[in-house]
Amino acid sequence: AKKGSGITINSLEDAKKVKRIGTLRDDTRERLLKRQGFTNLEPVSDEQMNARKLVLGRIDLWTYKIPGL
Repeated sequence: AKKGSGITINSLEDAKKVKRIGTLRDDTRERLLKRQGFTNLEPVSDEQMNARKLVLGRIDLWTYKIPGL
């Protein structure tokens, strides 16, 4: 979540209540969230687009992989 948004996520159920979550199209994280019943996903073709959308307030959360993990 963008700093200062007031969004706190402690569970998947919390994330389901968020309006829009940015994902990478056909990524493992997107498929996992779909299997968990998420309907608030906004897939894009590259992670840089998700970064821009988060900064501009077009998504509320962004799923991404931390390099090395």
